[in-house]
Amino acid sequence: MAVPHWSIQSGDSWCVFGRNGSGKQLIDQLLVGEITPSHGVVERTLDADQIALISFERQQATYEEEWRLAATDIIPEDQRGTRVADFLPADLLDDPLIDQLNMRHRLQAFYRELSTGESRKLMVLKALLNESELLICDNPFDSLDQGTVQALSETFRLAVASGVAVILLLSNRSDIPEWVKKFGHVEAGLLTVFAGPRNAQLVQLETAIGSGAIVQPKFPEDAIRLEAYDAPYIAELNQCTVRYADRNVLDTLTIKIAPLQHTLVTGENGAGKSTLLGLITGDCMQCFSNDVTVFGHRRGSGESVWDIKRQLGLVSNDLHR
Repeated sequence: MAVPHWSIQSGDSWCVFGRNGSGKQLIDQLLVGEITPSHGVVERTLDADQIALISFERQQATYEEEWRLAATDIIPEDQRGTRVADFLPADLLDDPLIDQLNMRHRLQAFYRELSTGESRKLMVLKALLNESELLICDNPFDSLDQGTVQALSETFRLAVASGVAVILLLSNRSDIPEWVKKFGHVEAGLLTVFAGPRNAQLVQLETAIGSGAIVQPKFPEDAIRLEAYDAPYIAELNQCTVRYADRNVLDTLTIKIAPLQHTLVTGENGAGKSTLLGLITGDCMQCFSNDVTVFGHRRGSGESVWDIKRQLGLVSNDLHR
């Protein structure tokens, strides 16, 4: 990692752009003091508790700590860990920022019940309500619905207007907000900081990124054919309801997915998308009390879990949980 010179002031709005694996994570580790440079010096005028890092890794660490607590006698058996409200200052639970990020209805939920997007909003709330002066956000808009992206972006904009320095470490051009005024680019661990008016910096950034044409892979010649499927549906869910405590995550949901059919399921963060996926994969235990059939096998009818799972490929944030 090499940072020739970089100065961050109060109220700055930064976007540091870099592709996956370019070294962005090293930048946030350097800023929060998790790593130290072998040459040069990092001068900080803020205390550690005035700097907040919002990242998937921090979310995951909190999630794993909640599981650790649940596996001990530290919390009662009838509880599921720490409630959302307990992460925030007790005297600021009426703050309008909670409403702006649509988290008031989740204050009494347990952290492990939150979706990826909700837990990220909680981290932002915690940082701003605790008056952090520097907010470092590693791809904060990943896995968020459009409404949440807009609310989170507006929250960052208002934070900058109040004097908080915000640094967005981004990998997607479309994630760059209009309110960001300063730009940098990281490639192979080298950070280049641009200068000049906003538009001029964007031109420099585009030049540094390059076009990078994407080559789409060919469809495999040995891909499975329709006639190879024994059942009419890969997954069939009829009137499925999933309930946790006093909240229905899914309510009488019916969906059928046919072989070779591409299905898009959209919804706000916390709407139940991961729960729906869990019913299909078997990771949500309530699949056995619902009418769920996968590859022709009715859940709870004595089917082999692994006979089903070996036919599934899964990419999800929940794999890290």
